Parts: sequence; C-alpha cells; structure tokens
Amino acid sequence: MPALLPIAEKHRHSILELSRDLQPHVAEIAQRWRRHMFEEFQFDGRAMAALERLNFGTGFGIFAHGDFDTFAENLQYFGTRLAKLQVDTRAVARSLELYQEICAPFVQQIYPEPKAERVLAALQTLSSATFVAVSEGNVAH
Repeated sequence: MPALLPIAEKHRHSILELSRDLQPHVAEIAQRWRRHMFEEFQFDGRAMAALERLNFGTGFGIFAHGDFDTFAENLQYFGTRLAKLQVDTRAVARSLELYQEICAPFVQQIYPEPKAERVLAALQTLSSATFVAVSEGNVAH
C-alpha cells in the first residue's frame, strides 16, 4: 500500500475541517455504527474492533495533526488483521458505507448545503481510498 492515500488536497482540507467540527458527535456516531454493525453481522469483538479502526472516527486524532500517512499505516495494519480474521471485503465496504450514512445527518446539521455536499464528497473520497487501501492490504476476498 502506498504510504500516502490518494486524496486530492481540496478533500484533505475538508477532511481536516470535518474531523474538528464533528468531534463533539464522534461518540454518538460510533455507538450508532456499532449497533448497526452488530445487527447486520455476527463478528466477534476482535473483528469489530479492527473494522472500527478503519472508520473516519479513528482518524479524528490523527487528522487533527494533518497526518494522513499515519492513517494510511493504520489501514495497512488493520487490513492485515482483518485478513487474518478472515473478514470479507464486502463487510469492510458495508462498514464504511454505514459509517458514512450515520455521519451524513450530522454533517448536514453542521454545514450549510453547498458546503455539506463538498464535505460529504470528501468523506466519500476518504471512504473509497480506505477501501482500496484495505483491499490491497490482504483482506479476505
């Protein structure tokens, strides 16, 4: 996996801004994500913990320092872990999709419409780059 996630600078700026502005809601978002994931999948705690490490919420602390490289390293590590746990890439995709769906209303509440669309596009870009990075990192296919 490349050390740098392929994310355009304009999206990086939006991701950094979102990581700051969404911080007060991160615990609620994570709780909702966990609830939905446990409803859809029967993963053990190790798989769920590894999947959670791929989400934008994990990146909050990392992105607060503008550090996309460390997040990419995180993806490589947990992608390999998920492969060892034999978690299918479809579950990874669903996990990322679900996290985005849960974040969307918060984003729309925080930002006015044109900016909300831009920020959601950046979040989608991050999610897509995350999926590609993890898929290349050996998750079970």
